[in-house]
Amino acid sequence: MKNKKIILLILVMLLFSGCSVKYNLNINEDLTVNEKVTATENLNVLKTRSSEEPKVTANSLYKLYKIDGVKYNFRTTESSNSITSYASTSFKTLEDYESYFKSDIIKEVNLTKKDSYITLEYNQDVPLSSYASKSLIYDDIEINIEIPFKVTENNADKVNGNTYTWYIKKDDNLKNIKVKFNTKETNTSRKFNFGFFEINIKYSVLVAVALALIIFMIVLFVYMRNKKNNRI
Repeated sequence: MKNKKIILLILVMLLFSGCSVKYNLNINEDLTVNEKVTATENLNVLKTRSSEEPKVTANSLYKLYKIDGVKYNFRTTESSNSITSYASTSFKTLEDYESYFKSDIIKEVNLTKKDSYITLEYNQDVPLSSYASKSLIYDDIEINIEIPFKVTENNADKVNGNTYTWYIKKDDNLKNIKVKFNTKETNTSRKFNFGFFEINIKYSVLVAVALALIIFMIVLFVYMRNKKNNRI
């Protein structure tokens, strides 16, 4: 059963050879996962490989490679010079995401948990090459992982807010992708453990409370000083 499980990354990548691929992974605060792959191919290139209409070719390949038991949302759009396919799905847990993972350029995803820390690591084992005889031919692959939690370690090529981006290009060295985050602390809040219960407090609330305490201390200081002076 496990060998039938497959991530969208291989599903959509197989639709087009020589295409540009963007892989988006969103990890939510409840640790559910949303996944979306976008693949874009030049229309002229695709037409040289198939006598069918481009959308028919894309849908045929999607039906050929989709896996039973995995629900995908799939659509295709055309512009004047390119065709783009979108496929998306979601997972209830990171463990489900790990279990379904399979890719033709990345051997597997390694998910490790220690206390409140989670690490995701991907190791590319097949290179992108300019030569068809050496490897699969993709023009480029962009991998985006969006994380709402505090990231404590990463090796991303680019960071924009909560989104960590890696680029896989032709003839580059094999890529290692790693990101580690703390589920007890988001970018907008932090969980506090009081023994019998936990509470998630937003940073904006913490700042407001801190300001209120500072103002209270100033007012108290002024009051006590005035009271002392009045006694004199």
